[in-house]
Amino acid sequence: IKFPHKFSVIPYVFVQQSIDDVSQRIQYVNNITRTSFQYSTNYTGSQNGLRYVAYTFYDENSEVTYGFN
Repeated sequence: IKFPHKFSVIPYVFVQQSIDDVSQRIQYVNNITRTSFQYSTNYTGSQNGLRYVAYTFYDENSEVTYGFN
């Protein structure tokens, strides 16, 4: 998943799945770079999408972006 802009440093990423049922899901967020991250889950049949927040706390140059895929 690509960020809408390039971060100055590698951001922290918080991901929330949007699913139709209450079954437990395993999600993997990895390979976070300044421009994107990779996401996978063990079952996508009931997944409507995912929400994410990517942010940095780097001195006075903090950055944040939100997304829904």
